[in-house]
Amino acid sequence: MFKIFGGKQKEKAPTTQEAIQKLRTTEELLQKKSDFLEKKIDQELQMAKKNASKNKRSKLVNAFTLNTKIFNLNNEESRRS
Repeated sequence: MFKIFGGKQKEKAPTTQEAIQKLRTTEELLQKKSDFLEKKIDQELQMAKKNASKNKRSKLVNAFTLNTKIFNLNNEESRRS
């Protein structure tokens, strides 16, 4: 049937297999991002520990940076859920 005012045709829903594949791809991508960020967090912690004995200001800056990164990671994951 024709649309009188040029309405768009509905897009077909993905098949079950396509949906599963897309979810697996998304899960893999999120796992890679999580692994990368965990490695970054470990590096930042190591740097903070190294600088902790040298400079208190550097320690505070690194701690703030780490907290900001963790906060951003949590926000990204909650938006994707």
